[in-house]
Amino acid sequence: CITARAYAVMGHDYNLPYGPWGMEIDEETLMEYRESLECTSCTMLCTSQHLCDYVARFSNQQIRTRLCYCADYGYFDLSVGQDTSFPPQLCEGPCVTMISPCPSKGLPILLRLALMLPNVCFLCVSTVWTKSLHEVQLRAHPNIEVMPGVDDVGSIYKRTGVL
Repeated sequence: CITARAYAVMGHDYNLPYGPWGMEIDEETLMEYRESLECTSCTMLCTSQHLCDYVARFSNQQIRTRLCYCADYGYFDLSVGQDTSFPPQLCEGPCVTMISPCPSKGLPILLRLALMLPNVCFLCVSTVWTKSLHEVQLRAHPNIEVMPGVDDVGSIYKRTGVL
């Protein structure tokens, strides 16, 4: 058993033992996970304010959360020769970019914007949080390009005017 004064866990998606998108596991294991997360010495680092709010709501305020944007997307894992400036310098690219398009990040809003702005190029970077149904919805619009996530995020930012 490992002991420490404090523990931090990374919360970067909604596959948690709480809420409508929670884990599909047996009740006993679910309770074990909840007890571990509800420990008073545990803080969950979340990659969005929405996730902090989600965890707080569905855990009945039993989990301490802290917003930590840069703990996701490999910003701490620099490759040899990679630009070390943070945040990455954005270029004057032609696209409005959305990384991980999914309902919790505003997919319906993006789809509506694509309809309302047919002359605007949208670039959607698919990740594990983007389901195949979401990709089908995105590809139905001629001004939306869907691409898989890549290790070289600079190649995405070069095409990005608005993130």
